[in-house]
Order: sequence, then C-alpha cells, then structure tokens
Amino acid sequence: GAWSDLQKDDAVQWCQDTHHDGTERGKTWIKGYHIWGKFLSKWVKRSSIVRYIVDVTTDAFIDVTRRGKVNYLGYIIHYGWINPLSYIIGIAKNNKKIGMVIIPAIIALYIVLFPVFGLISIPYMIKRRKI
Repeated sequence: GAWSDLQKDDAVQWCQDTHHDGTERGKTWIKGYHIWGKFLSKWVKRSSIVRYIVDVTTDAFIDVTRRGKVNYLGYIIHYGWINPLSYIIGIAKNNKKIGMVIIPAIIALYIVLFPVFGLISIPYMIKRRKI
C-alpha cells in the first residue's frame, strides 16, 4: 500500500482514540470510512500518482492529528476529506433513502475534489522532496 508501518500505526491509533468509542457517531464514521477507503484503495493499487498523493496527504494528516504539528494540508485533509466524507457516507448507509440521493452527489463531488486536493498538495510535495 501507500502507507508506511509508522503511518499505519499512527492512523490506526488516531482512529482508535477518536472513533472506536461505541457511540453511534463513532460507528457511523467507521462505516463511512470503510466504504470510501475500499474505493480509494483500489485506485492506490492502480495508480502510482494516487499512491503518492495518498502517502503525502497521510503524512500531513498525521502531522495534525498525532504529531501536533501545524500543517495546512493536514487540516484540509482532516476537515475537508476524511471526516466529512466518512460521516456523510456513514449517515447515508444508515438511511437508504438519504443514501440514494447523497451517495451519487458525494461521489461526483469528491471525483472533482480529489484532483483539487492533489493540486493543493503540490507545494507540500515539493517541500517534502527537498528534505
């Protein structure tokens, strides 16, 4: 995959700390995350570009959520991608009528947003290459 062992450990620990609390909120987030995560993992396997973007954005996300670092890309990924997408899909899966409307709209939105997140991450990628 695109994640190093350290990235996996940090991401799993963050998820355990924030969402595995037995609440409906936590269950909804986990359900949504698993659905879109499976979709994204297929693209990670197919495309080295997607794999690289996922690697870079995961580092940025972990900077914000686990390392306490300020990282503009991490904030965007956390609050503009991972959390909203996970909650929206989780809610839609819990309510089939809502899901029939929301899921196609979300897929269309994020098909547009993924390249935008990729473009936003370019300065971070350039900086990371220099280190």
